[in-house]
Amino acid sequence: MIGLAAASGLGGCAAPSEPTSVLVEVTSDLVVGSELTDLRVQIFDREGANELAARSIALSTTPGLPAQYTLPASFALTPSDRDVSDFRLVLTARGPLGGVAVMDLVEQQAIGTFVGHEQRRVAIALSRSCLGLLCRDAVDRRGELTCSHGACVSSLQTPLAQESPDERP
Repeated sequence: MIGLAAASGLGGCAAPSEPTSVLVEVTSDLVVGSELTDLRVQIFDREGANELAARSIALSTTPGLPAQYTLPASFALTPSDRDVSDFRLVLTARGPLGGVAVMDLVEQQAIGTFVGHEQRRVAIALSRSCLGLLCRDAVDRRGELTCSHGACVSSLQTPLAQESPDERP
């Protein structure tokens, strides 16, 4: 299993105290409130076959409202058992497109790995260039593709690279 804990922007939970974690930083050029109303976070095993954790996050332009958060946001993933090292992170931006019912707008997938006694970082941009291009497998909705700059590319070779805090500029 994998645990989800808020680090900043998502409020309500303390920052993780686990030495082994992945800090996920989420940004978007979609307008929070009118275009982007919630974010679905799902963690799967590396192959995408088994969901390990999930959380929906309501977004608002007003920070501090109960159960509503703003972007940019960050949260930490922590392993809750020693058997999980690789995982697939799926972030789905949802909102009313053209005034219709709330629907999936943008989805990003990234393959991650926990490294013992390190906090790694993954930056994910839910970009307008990927609006409506969900790159899902028709059978199980979890394939090897994700959207990058308006095109479906391998989730293994996207610019969603992990880096340790020591590697930051």
